[in-house]
Amino acid sequence: MAFAAANPSTPVDILERLVTNADELVREAIADNPNTPEAQLGLLALDPKERVRFTVASNRRTPQAALEILASDFTSRVKDAANTTLAAHSHD
Repeated sequence: MAFAAANPSTPVDILERLVTNADELVREAIADNPNTPEAQLGLLALDPKERVRFTVASNRRTPQAALEILASDFTSRVKDAANTTLAAHSHD
């Protein structure tokens, strides 16, 4: 499943279904996939696993509203990644 979730050729409807997969590696791969819709990145920003939130926070396609939530994350790793990505958004 993680391979399909990471594959940029995976259809969007499959990515949308995999966003709630029990395997955090699948969710992390979706968070890193360049074709994951913004709405799904927003959902993954609320994931209970730090590694998934970190990947969302590092994704330049993550919507600003989700990045602002992640900038207040309880882990410094996620906060720092979100703030870096927000800074990159402001320079686009």
